[in-house]
Amino acid sequence: MKTTSEELNLIWADLEAIFLSFKGVNKRVIKGLQKLGIEVYGNGHPKIRVKGQVITLCVSPSDKYAGRQILRQIRRVYEH
Repeated sequence: MKTTSEELNLIWADLEAIFLSFKGVNKRVIKGLQKLGIEVYGNGHPKIRVKGQVITLCVSPSDKYAGRQILRQIRRVYEH
């Protein structure tokens, strides 16, 4: 993956570890994101704040591609 953001390159492996095996929001996901400095908030549909942009997470994903979609949204935030 090519991106101009050095910040994203540093955390990308950790984000992949969290979201490629994503089966819903749980304590592991929340703690992993907070460790990377990403704010997690909300109860019903948890939200994360990445560089001022809000991304809504699904509590129970409907398919195996939900984690990849979240990664794609995060990458778009860093690239723009």
